[in-house]
Amino acid sequence: MIDDFGADYVARLDEKYPSPGVSDFVTYWFPLAHKLLPDSGRAGFVATQAIRDGDSRKASFDYVVENDGVIFDAVSSQPWSGDAVVTVSIVNWVKGKNHAPDTKNLWLDDGQLRLPVDEIPPTLRATTDVRKAASLPQNKKPKVIFQGQTAGAIKGFRLSSAEVQELLTKDPKSAPYVHPVLSGRVLLHSVAPTHLIIDLPHDDAVKVSVDAPGALARLKEHILPDRQKAADEEAAANAEVIKRNSKAKVNWHNKNFLAKWWQHSYRRADMLEAVSGLTRYIGTSRVAAEKRMSVFQFIDPAIHPDDSMTVIALDDDYSLGVVSSALHRAWLDERLRARPWRRRGSAQPAAAWAPHRRSQAGRYAVWSPRRVDRVRGQAAAPAIGRL
Repeated sequence: MIDDFGADYVARLDEKYPSPGVSDFVTYWFPLAHKLLPDSGRAGFVATQAIRDGDSRKASFDYVVENDGVIFDAVSSQPWSGDAVVTVSIVNWVKGKNHAPDTKNLWLDDGQLRLPVDEIPPTLRATTDVRKAASLPQNKKPKVIFQGQTAGAIKGFRLSSAEVQELLTKDPKSAPYVHPVLSGRVLLHSVAPTHLIIDLPHDDAVKVSVDAPGALARLKEHILPDRQKAADEEAAANAEVIKRNSKAKVNWHNKNFLAKWWQHSYRRADMLEAVSGLTRYIGTSRVAAEKRMSVFQFIDPAIHPDDSMTVIALDDDYSLGVVSSALHRAWLDERLRARPWRRRGSAQPAAAWAPHRRSQAGRYAVWSPRRVDRVRGQAAAPAIGRL
């Protein structure tokens, strides 16, 4: 939003609507409309289906319901009828509980099935209402859910096998800092990484120039100029914003990236440390579809996940069985609109773990994913060997 409208505009929004969290722009219109409604007044909006979940729901539907509003007719989700490939939700509400009809209509199955209900929750779902789902402390410490690495300039850091061979021929010392990298798309459509990535952990430029001169030279050519330009543009833009609005909150991301230009924008050192002592970790794509099965897979710690991946720092068959289960997926669909294991607004801290592995259900949770992992591992071995 800062890129589209400027930091001073976003600062005014923060002032008028404090603590919106990670919410869609459309959410601001719901409290604005509700405040302007008279008693018994009605309003209706078409919004993206993201409005049903997370911070977007809290800033919109939750606000309406918690301030004497009643949703009396809503389409949970349906494809947009226009050219845009997007799924929308449609909601109508009335201000004042005494003015709401006794029977409300919730439309399901892409708006084709009308379900009369006594109450439509802000989640716009008929079966469950997860607004008050509580986080379980035992699932939050130690932290085991992480986002993959965000390089920030992927073309400069990512290498083909041929590029790696050329780099290491000139500088064998860079070898420890070149790793296979896996994306969510490759995980879903293949069985092995297709590229490698440079990952320099050094905080000191002099140290990295000694340890990996070849890798540093490549990044100096492909990364440094763009980061310098981005930092200069950021500084100029922020100066203009602060000049217009001294209260504006400005970002200095590019300045920070330039300070250690040879590193990934977000290297996720805590994630790398968490998986370093494991024989394998569980990975899944951060992008999922509501009608597509989630894929969870064991991954060798030598393979680095990019930022399209979510990492679960667990290495046992039982845990893979739990996260791969239909029960977990059904709960997850309700909680996070098919965004599995994203740490922000995380599903994992509130998800109850499956039956103990010694029970019959627990034994099945171990046996089934173990067979899947064996088949995928056998298929992946030749491709990994070629990297």
